[in-house]
Amino acid sequence: IKNGKLTTFGGNYDFYLTEQERLLERQVRAFEAQEEKRAELKQKIKELTFSKGKPTSPKDRDIMAYDSKGEKHQKSMQHKLKFLKRQLEDIESHLLQHPKPKSIKGLQFFETGFSSSIAIELDHIGKAYGDRTLFSNFCESIGRGDRVLITGPNGSGKTTLLKAIAGVIPLDEGFIRRAATTKIAFLDQDVELLPRDHTPLQYFESRFQLSEEQLRREIHKAALGGIELLKRPFSTLSIGQRKRMMLLALIQEKPNVLLLDEPTNHLDFMTLEAFEKALLEFKGAIVAVSHDTRFIEKIAAREWRFW
Repeated sequence: IKNGKLTTFGGNYDFYLTEQERLLERQVRAFEAQEEKRAELKQKIKELTFSKGKPTSPKDRDIMAYDSKGEKHQKSMQHKLKFLKRQLEDIESHLLQHPKPKSIKGLQFFETGFSSSIAIELDHIGKAYGDRTLFSNFCESIGRGDRVLITGPNGSGKTTLLKAIAGVIPLDEGFIRRAATTKIAFLDQDVELLPRDHTPLQYFESRFQLSEEQLRREIHKAALGGIELLKRPFSTLSIGQRKRMMLLALIQEKPNVLLLDEPTNHLDFMTLEAFEKALLEFKGAIVAVSHDTRFIEKIAAREWRFW
């Protein structure tokens, strides 16, 4: 029962979860198509309203012809404007609301507490590839509750720094010290760290000891979708599908430090909204690389510049 309306589903509980997910996806697509059409109509109305509404000024001998053309042009513009406004009114009189599931609250992080005010310390660290130095003698610290945005041009070493902090790649110089209770979870930009020949079911079973039934319930609780993808290898999934699975893995990690590389890329609107809400409620530290203005305004507090 939702909004006073009863929807029935045949089959068992797994069938119910799958069908509910499909229903929600259809509702989201309809809502997004509606919002796209509204934006398109509003833009056209704005352009017509503020356009000059007359053709180019004539030479003296063509004034009569110009007046006739100008009048026809004006009438044509007014007719188009009325038609567009009527279309917009029709849509807005039957406006679809954003189909947020009640379970959207399930996308949240349960972080491990800190034993120290400093979670990670970067002590004169450096990294180079061949003759090219990305960063050198870099010193910073990450404290409890920090919100850090790493900025700089493409190729300046932002992603490399995140991978070094995560322990994915080695440093060439310096040291990274982590407090005893520091627990890091890393979301890489293209989700390349997932084992491509494994299925999500195999991955979550081996890494988090989740049975198929438990995994299905976790996916549904987090409102991430993708129940039908559980037995397909990661290599066959899109980046967006892999990223949603990785979000679920991040939740299972129970981290107190999140390292996020372009985290909003390839996420649908509903997942993005739930993810941002979960990050705002997260009490641990966040270090991110992002070009998403909305994400930066909501999440970032201080900046590490790579220029």
